[in-house]
This record gives sequence, C-alpha cells and structure tokens, in this order.
Amino acid sequence: MGYILSKHVFAAMTRMMALQFAPEITVNGIGPGLVLPPPGQPESYIDAMAHTVPLKRHGLPEDVAEAVLYLLRADFVTGQVINVDGGRHLWEYTSGPKPG
Repeated sequence: MGYILSKHVFAAMTRMMALQFAPEITVNGIGPGLVLPPPGQPESYIDAMAHTVPLKRHGLPEDVAEAVLYLLRADFVTGQVINVDGGRHLWEYTSGPKPG
C-alpha cells in the first residue's frame, strides 16, 4: 500500500512542480521498476522476480538512461512520469491476481 501511495504522490508532485516552474523549467520524472537488485541482494534476485513484470524480464540501467535522455531532449514535455518498469505499474489497475 505504501509503495503505491508513494508512486501516486511522486506523480502528483511532478505535475504540481511542472505547473509551478513553467515556462522556465520543465519538470518530469522517471519511475524505474525491476532494474537493480535491492542493496545486499544478488543479481539472481531480479531474475527470480521477472515473472512479476508483464514483459517477463527485468530492465537494464540503460533502459532508465534512455528515458532520461529522452526527457532531456524533449523541451515540450512537462509534468510527465515515464514508468520504465516493463509494464509492472499496470498491475494496480487490474482486479485480478498479481504475480508475486
């Protein structure tokens, strides 16, 4: 519950800051998903969790970097959060069982 709430607060704060700082500054966010294992966990941790992602694989740091580069180049984009999570954020919109 706290994780989902924090994602929603992050998106709301991104939109609020985008309005506050426009037109001088664009404000966007990145919502990374299963890319790196938690501190102290081996790489096999994210391999084992890949089934919880609709794309059935984990991402790479390069995937997050590509999203950041896009936002740095896109001067007509503001108030957006790009979820670089293989679609995992979509599970909260379904009523069915979630992989775990």
